Amino acid sequence: MKEPEKHEDFMSHCHCFVYKDEVITENYDFGRVELIDTSKASECVKEQLNNIYLLYYDTICIAVYNQHPKQNIKTIEFFIKKYQTDTTRLSDFVKFDSSIKITIDRLCKDQNDKTYYGTYTWWKSIEYSTLTIPYYQTKVELLQTWYNWTE
Repeated sequence: MKEPEKHEDFMSHCHCFVYKDEVITENYDFGRVELIDTSKASECVKEQLNNIYLLYYDTICIAVYNQHPKQNIKTIEFFIKKYQTDTTRLSDFVKFDSSIKITIDRLCKDQNDKTYYGTYTWWKSIEYSTLTIPYYQTKVELLQTWYNWTE
């Protein structure tokens, strides 16, 4: 019997195997959302990917935590547009009561890096306060410091 097809995007957010038959797909005007089907998923998948949604927006995949992306799509779209360049993209979005935390990935262009060259990797974590409009940036943390990336 053939093994089910793995869901690589979900697997990048946990320490278990995730199969495509464990995932529910929802289509919206703004893109596609995938979430774990708790009636079919393994215990490992249910435990590690509870309340995580993958938003496929244009050409990128964004992990949205705690709330379905449709609840915050305008805010997510704002951050996509703010951070989308030819070498950077939004990869994670988490909304809390009074803040939003996002992760920005950056394309590794260092040809000497045989592991990450040509792939996107975590670059920055940025936190915004939602107590003001427009949102106020409260914290920026550089996640990858060993690359020869200029600011």
